[in-house]
Amino acid sequence: MTAPLDILWTAGTIGRFLRLGNDGVYALARETDAPIYKSGGRLYAFEGELTAWMQRPENRRSPTNPKAA
Repeated sequence: MTAPLDILWTAGTIGRFLRLGNDGVYALARETDAPIYKSGGRLYAFEGELTAWMQRPENRRSPTNPKAA
C-alpha cells in the first residue's frame, strides 16, 4: 500500500509551506517551473514535489542568486 500524497490546496496553504505570501505563490506558478498546478481556478501542489524543487541548487536563495524562490 502506498502512502497518501500530501496535497496543498490553495495559494495560502502553499504559501505557508514555502513561507511566501499569496502574491509570491502566484508569481512562482506563473513565472517559474515550480510544481504548482491549477485546477478549476484553484492552485494546488504536492509537498514532495515542492520540497524536491526547492532543493535544486538553482532554486536556492543565496547572495549570488537572491531572487531564487
